[in-house]
Amino acid sequence: MIKTALFLRTIPAVLVMSAAAYGLTAHAQTQSGTNEGASSSSSNGVVQKVEKATKKAVNATERTAKKVGRATSKTASRAAGAVRHTGEKIGKKLPKGSARPPVDEQGRPGNKAP
Repeated sequence: MIKTALFLRTIPAVLVMSAAAYGLTAHAQTQSGTNEGASSSSSNGVVQKVEKATKKAVNATERTAKKVGRATSKTASRAAGAVRHTGEKIGKKLPKGSARPPVDEQGRPGNKAP
């Protein structure tokens, strides 16, 4: 579900960028050298539109990355809580053990410390 939602959120940004790139390529190929004044003002408009679309795509990507980070953190916290809860449930069902076995000074079990 998360992968699908993330994929669906990134599709518009990718489409805008690809359309802008295609439009710039087509515009650059059809531009004539005789109308320098008129063509430069229209190309500035295209550049501004592409810059605006790029800024929107960057902002959308940043927002999506933050949302994914928060969702991942929340999921990890919930998973850790579930593991702790399960461990506590299992621990309650285990029989009480005897005292700890004796260990030596190096921490090896079974040997009494001198």
